[in-house]
Amino acid sequence: MEQSWGVSARDDVSAWALTLRRSAEQFWLVVGIVGVTLAGLRCFTREFGDLWMYWHSSGVASLGMLAVPCGVILTWRALRGGSIDSSGSWLGLAMIVGALALAVFEYPTSRLDISFLGPLGLIPLAPIGLMIWAYGSGIVVLFGGWQALRKAFFPLAMLLLVVPVPPFIVSHFDLPLQYFDAHVARSFAIFLGVPVGGDSLRLLFDHNRLGMLIAPGCDGFSGAAAMGYATLVASYLYGLRPFARAFYSLMSVLVAFALNLVRLCSLVLFYCAAHVIPSLGGYAVGADYIIGAILFASGAAIVLMAPRRLMAARMLVAPMLTHEA
Repeated sequence: MEQSWGVSARDDVSAWALTLRRSAEQFWLVVGIVGVTLAGLRCFTREFGDLWMYWHSSGVASLGMLAVPCGVILTWRALRGGSIDSSGSWLGLAMIVGALALAVFEYPTSRLDISFLGPLGLIPLAPIGLMIWAYGSGIVVLFGGWQALRKAFFPLAMLLLVVPVPPFIVSHFDLPLQYFDAHVARSFAIFLGVPVGGDSLRLLFDHNRLGMLIAPGCDGFSGAAAMGYATLVASYLYGLRPFARAFYSLMSVLVAFALNLVRLCSLVLFYCAAHVIPSLGGYAVGADYIIGAILFASGAAIVLMAPRRLMAARMLVAPMLTHEA
């Protein structure tokens, strides 16, 4: 009996020692990851300084400041629960050194001049997002190995989106979208029988007393980009396949552009009401913000909840089909 008790006690001590050892290994692993990450932030000071200025240049560009925290959080979510262990590869260190070498010695990198893209067609050979992605991927490979890199492939790809929409795309599509939106708003006003003055991008109502300008920020580009990236992340969390994920994001972008047209048409209705009630004219700017916020929030809620509703409906239909078979 005493011998049995002694064996049980030794087993308990061994299990406790093993648990303590694993906890210590996990602790130092986390310390190492945090240390390497902070060191990278220090080495990418110039790059993040340029990104900070770029993020404050426009509404579309400001979406890029969410790329790094979103990528880090999703990577931690994908790798938690044992995906990061002692099976790392030293090739990850080579990726880290390569990214740091580009950031320290070659930034800003040479640019490829693509003439048909216009004056903004200067494409960096090594964009900032690529450097940050290479550094983050190197950390994952160094501490977690190639299997961890495969699991965190999509979250790490979010780091590439620190520049969410290339400037040459915005420059090529911004003005045509403005003209298209202005044409739709003007056509809607004419359909309602409301006289509209002004030039192509300026709509004037009530004998030029009220009006709206379809400025670059009114073409729906920011909302479409935000909706597209939000659904891209949501589709990853829902576990959709890559093709379904791309289709889902594309449809959400088109929905966002359509909602922007609804916003402009709603403003036309507001100006019609302001023609009848002149005191409403002083609240046009606030009405624009309120209408836009309500439409975007409603559209985002519907779009982001759509995959969950479809999956729930599929789970309800599948047992019925099995039972009939």
